[in-house]
Amino acid sequence: MLVRADTARILITSKGTVATQSVFHLHIVPRQEGDGLPLPWTPQHAARAAAQNGATA
Repeated sequence: MLVRADTARILITSKGTVATQSVFHLHIVPRQEGDGLPLPWTPQHAARAAAQNGATA
């Protein structure tokens, strides 16, 4: 088993040229509350990217 049955998770799939993939990919991302993982489509990711580029809020 890759991930415990009681673990929250996000499944991400990528396929095709527009997704910059030549073959199908499946990513299983285990999550827990407060883990701080900023995914690319979340406000946390935008804030972290801005901070790394020297921007201020």
